Amino acid sequence: MIHIKWHDPVDPKLKKKWDKWIKKCAIEQAALNASHEAKAPKEINKKLYSELKVHYMSPDGPFYGKCAYCESRISADQPGDLDHFRPKGRVKEDDMHPGYYWLAYDYKNLLLSCADCNQPSSQKTTQTIGKWDRFPVKGFRALKSPEEDDEEPYLLNPINCKNIEEHFLLDEKFMLLIPLSPEAKMTLKILGLNERQGLRDNRRDAYENATMTVVQLYAAQPYNDPAKKDNLLNKISDIGKGKAAYSAFARAGCGAVQRDQDNMQKIINERLSDDGKV
Repeated sequence: MIHIKWHDPVDPKLKKKWDKWIKKCAIEQAALNASHEAKAPKEINKKLYSELKVHYMSPDGPFYGKCAYCESRISADQPGDLDHFRPKGRVKEDDMHPGYYWLAYDYKNLLLSCADCNQPSSQKTTQTIGKWDRFPVKGFRALKSPEEDDEEPYLLNPINCKNIEEHFLLDEKFMLLIPLSPEAKMTLKILGLNERQGLRDNRRDAYENATMTVVQLYAAQPYNDPAKKDNLLNKISDIGKGKAAYSAFARAGCGAVQRDQDNMQKIINERLSDDGKV
């Protein structure tokens, strides 16, 4: 899990559609809020979400076509959901809560999520995982806008939490996320980010591919092959920007090679300074 920097569509045509979509969302949100105030809640227009889902799923979008939580690439065999970080219609931890309906059409409350992270299931784990309408908080829970600003969620939001990487250590042997905070522990539990063997295998592939990329870059340095070096540097750049799948572990793989290089250079320097001693 890494921090995600939100950005609106860059393509002029898509940006024009995006701006129209935002206005439509504002109109729908106002109508929904009014219906709740009148004690006659209207149904949420779920079709509206699909209109600009393309931006959330785009390789050039803010999520780079990846699940916001586990960093799996969204593809034909791994369909993506638009998850409401704060659930729009109900909250599992509070049966009396109407859901965060006033955020139903807030584009920043929508996160691209894979089915494994969002939809409740126990098929790939020994316990039921999946966020869906889960949203545990510490004590106070908001019932209207802008009370959510005073909440302390137990779940980490990759967009809002700029220091999200500080909540975890990476176990580079078993490809696990080690929680360093109560929020990290709860996030891992609900999403099952350490429970899925396939996910850990994919992290290992990303880690090893990243180490190989760096090793190949070092090997390419003495040779005049700018095209190859540019290709390798672009791969590393994608890892740094978070474009690559499982970037958190890929970054760790790059760091591992650098540590090995630094240690080797230290050993070489020590030997060079031995003054011929045996």
